[in-house]
Amino acid sequence: MKYTIEEVLNEKQAKEFLLLPVSLYKNDKNWVRPLDNDITKVFDPRKNPFFNHGECTRWLLRDEKKQCVGRVASFIDKSSCHLDSYSVGGMGFFECINDQEAAFMLFDRCRAWLEERGMESMEGPVNFGVCWWTVSSRQYFRCLTRISIMSRFLKITGSVIILSNIFTGLTS
Repeated sequence: MKYTIEEVLNEKQAKEFLLLPVSLYKNDKNWVRPLDNDITKVFDPRKNPFFNHGECTRWLLRDEKKQCVGRVASFIDKSSCHLDSYSVGGMGFFECINDQEAAFMLFDRCRAWLEERGMESMEGPVNFGVCWWTVSSRQYFRCLTRISIMSRFLKITGSVIILSNIFTGLTS
């Protein structure tokens, strides 16, 4: 199937970006929809302080019938992208139909956008900012050295790694 990718540049596209998971998971009784306001705040420079030291963009993927079948976002946090010996950008908000070609188009678009801005690697899924419902893998693994963990569970779901923890508190 032939797909096209487009950057989210207007309110209509932003609404499609927001609503795509609703259609993808409409028959999944276990899916919990994030609050629309929580998602839109991430992409609002007036409400997300990460725009003071970073940038992000979003894309939609359309099929031959012009239906939205995928989405993704890329991020650069300039305050932390050079903490390692290589520069790191992020990708997140990935949702897509079950089609490898479609998924790879979204990942490749993120990679290209990050490379255009000098990034040497890509982490994901991460999100641009601090939200109650997400923490980046980098933040998580750095926190392990400061947090006493009672138990840790690793569950692999498709290509997504979900880490669950019970924290007993911070240590110095």
